[in-house]
Amino acid sequence: MKYRLFIVFTLIMVLLAVVGCGKNAEISKQLSAEGSDQKTSEQSNSETPNIPDLSGMLMKEGWPTDKVPSELMEYTEGKVKNSGGEDDDYIIDVEETNEEAFANYIDKLKSSGWIISGSGEESEAIMGLYTVNFNWMDSSSKWLRINVQKDKEGEWSFDKIPPDILQPEKGTLVGGTAVLEQTESIWYFNYTYDGIDEKAAKEYMQFLIENGWSGDDTFVSKSFEWKGKTYGADIEVYETLETRTTFTCNFYLGG
Repeated sequence: MKYRLFIVFTLIMVLLAVVGCGKNAEISKQLSAEGSDQKTSEQSNSETPNIPDLSGMLMKEGWPTDKVPSELMEYTEGKVKNSGGEDDDYIIDVEETNEEAFANYIDKLKSSGWIISGSGEESEAIMGLYTVNFNWMDSSSKWLRINVQKDKEGEWSFDKIPPDILQPEKGTLVGGTAVLEQTESIWYFNYTYDGIDEKAAKEYMQFLIENGWSGDDTFVSKSFEWKGKTYGADIEVYETLETRTTFTCNFYLGG
């Protein structure tokens, strides 16, 4: 009798083990399927550019005609999803675009009179008091950020610059003249004029020579009296980008 009970008990345990194995196999199969789905989803997400949904913080959708200069043509090979900022620092986000479309836009800007420096993402467009920078916000180059900055028309610092250092007669001063003390008794400043090309820059240097400076088309110097002391100064053509030229000036005691 005991032997029969033992056999029955053993059979019951075997049946339970078989059922348990079946359930474990089913659970394992289900987990494996879920893991596979998750992996596929992760791979799919990794292939999609990480562009956030801007609708919740939308300030202005569409090309902001009233916020940028009329000379800055609309970016049409993409979708303007968002824009906002200040009058002198405005940001435009363009989605669903690409590098070829961006290159086409840069070419159009150049042909319409914008000064283009750099290339690719490092491109910078300049016209008058405006400077436009570009930056890809995702690795797949589908989300482009355009930053439009407006400088102020500058004023010549007559109270800080000796009167013998003459400003150009042509062009528009961009950003003013910030006179900085390099070391004790030595000062320098840069001044950028829109509307002065290479020819006009040479004319300015000739204008200085006609007013007592010595030098050539790219570099001039002069000694003079100012506020009862003797100073020396030199002016150099630092950079010319089509119709915009930057000059650099150093002046110092003891010329």
